[in-house]
Amino acid sequence: MKELQLLCMALYLLLQLSSVKIWLFVLLYLPRVLEESVVWQVPADDVIKFNFDSTYDILSKKSISGVIARDSSGLIMASCIVPHYHVADAFVAEAFACL
Repeated sequence: MKELQLLCMALYLLLQLSSVKIWLFVLLYLPRVLEESVVWQVPADDVIKFNFDSTYDILSKKSISGVIARDSSGLIMASCIVPHYHVADAFVAEAFACL
């Protein structure tokens, strides 16, 4: 889940910020988050596990949703990242991620 959040945040930053701010984010914030990451658990055989999440910017009312599907060996079967505009709040952003 954290991996997807990091990816969404990084993509959002790429859309919004200058390259200097992106590198500051990567150098200062990313290592701390990776230390706290929860290890992804594989699903049972013949099951595809979907993980999704979103990030939300209250000032611009924009969000980015991401989803990743993996099989029981951890192989990524599919992934998708979608930007959303005119999003009312963080709850709606999470709902978009589910769709």
